[in-house]
Amino acid sequence: MTEIFEIIVPILISVFIGVSLLLFKNFIDKSKIKLEEKEIKDNVEKVVSIFTAQEEETDSALASMVKNVAELREYYIINKQQARNS
Repeated sequence: MTEIFEIIVPILISVFIGVSLLLFKNFIDKSKIKLEEKEIKDNVEKVVSIFTAQEEETDSALASMVKNVAELREYYIINKQQARNS
């Protein structure tokens, strides 16, 4: 009887520790995702404000360049998030 407990107890402890680690990792991942979402939202808002500011100005080469840089920044932010999640 004690031999069975000697086998079962370490197995149960290992399972409990494994599940605890998975839950902790899940919690950490969720908090990182929330921070990344906030960062992306802030950066997208900056890009949108640049777009709206440029739309108010006349169409010129400089305005087109600023608009293109804003788009590149948005793509960079999205790619950065995808790289972190992979």
